[in-house]
Amino acid sequence: MGGDGLADGAGGRTVLELREVKRHFGGIRAVDGVTLTIEQSTVTALIGPNGAGKSTLFALMMGEMPLTGGEMLLDGHDLRASSPERRSRLGLGRTFQTPRLFAGLSVQENVRIALLARWHRSRGAKQAVRFERDVEVSLEEVGLSEQAQLMAASLSQGQRKRLELALVLALQPRVLLLDEPTAGMGVDERAKIMELVMAAVGRRALTMLFTEHDMETVFAHAKRIVVMDRGVLVADGLAQAVRRDPYVQQIYLGSQK
Repeated sequence: MGGDGLADGAGGRTVLELREVKRHFGGIRAVDGVTLTIEQSTVTALIGPNGAGKSTLFALMMGEMPLTGGEMLLDGHDLRASSPERRSRLGLGRTFQTPRLFAGLSVQENVRIALLARWHRSRGAKQAVRFERDVEVSLEEVGLSEQAQLMAASLSQGQRKRLELALVLALQPRVLLLDEPTAGMGVDERAKIMELVMAAVGRRALTMLFTEHDMETVFAHAKRIVVMDRGVLVADGLAQAVRRDPYVQQIYLGSQK
């Protein structure tokens, strides 16, 4: 275990809880007994070297693959038998390292599809007006109003990340799972997307857990950092304490201090 060991959460109300979560692929233990609590309205970074098991853990939380063992609870509700769609309705929202969009549709049409999942079928003129206003607001929130009619396939990486964020926020999640939100971006783009993310988190009082390889982004936005290596958690605590942890420096941060 890293220097100070594993810390408990911030002491607020637990929203998401993992208990001895495991995912094994034959003899490979991609996730091997992860226990983690995430408190309401907190921002937590999950870091670790490539192959540590971070994306697998996100997939398990979202129900995209079955558990080998353990439990997961959202607001006390057992998630083990819940589909990804059910978890979304319960308040979990996830983005991916490579944005998953409807590439052959426009930016606006992508948002409409996401909103329809929440609205189901709109009826009447008033509902239709409200629906279109929600589309506009969703695009405004991520700074894509001017790109509304562009095809999703034509967007830059940063714009694709913004659109994926809009799709997730359209579902009104309470817990955001962001997998590499700044992947493939330059310095300026990274700052802009995180500014949008943090603004949305603040406005909506969201809880956020994100993975990220850019350490400047991690330390700029996460008060709590959880470190994963070879399928297990090796450190958990306030950002500066984790940054000083000798084991964390050895496996991940290198010479950064």
